[in-house]
Amino acid sequence: MIYQWYTTGEPKNHGPQFLQTSALGKIATSCRLALVAGAVALLGAQPSLAADKLKLKLDWLPSGYHAPVFYGVEKGYYKDAGIDLTIEDGQGTNPALQAVAAGNADIVMANYSTMMQSVAAGMDLIGIGGLIQRLPDSIISLEKKPLKSPKDLEGHTIAITPDSASAKLMDAYMKAAASTNPR
Repeated sequence: MIYQWYTTGEPKNHGPQFLQTSALGKIATSCRLALVAGAVALLGAQPSLAADKLKLKLDWLPSGYHAPVFYGVEKGYYKDAGIDLTIEDGQGTNPALQAVAAGNADIVMANYSTMMQSVAAGMDLIGIGGLIQRLPDSIISLEKKPLKSPKDLEGHTIAITPDSASAKLMDAYMKAAASTNPR
């Protein structure tokens, strides 16, 4: 899973009771249900609880992959599940993870590779669900000059955001490709 939901700390209970009663568990359940066709009807069958205030910080400005979250708000799924959801625009995965680690957001969307690095650096984070199952990044070339393998990238310039998750993955990809395709 590439984009994940993250929060800090260790839940007291990982079992079904945690998922049914905590705000974190409720939003994880709500998002999963909102993403699965036909399962959305199950939200109305959940017991009514007092609305939990929950602040979600996006990893970036609202984009297509955020649509299920906004759709759930528009349709009232979070409200029906007892969640008073506030959504804030993001400015990248690192700031989103820092916001949740500092307690300035309850839950965030973040890139998985960046989250792994943050956990390795000592951030106390928990992944609870994912929206994108495959990285949408790609390398595109002109049909008249096709790039068919990593070796074909030699001598070309790649435009990529420095220090982004994509740049980190590209570095790892190119190193792996070089080690499996020696000259």
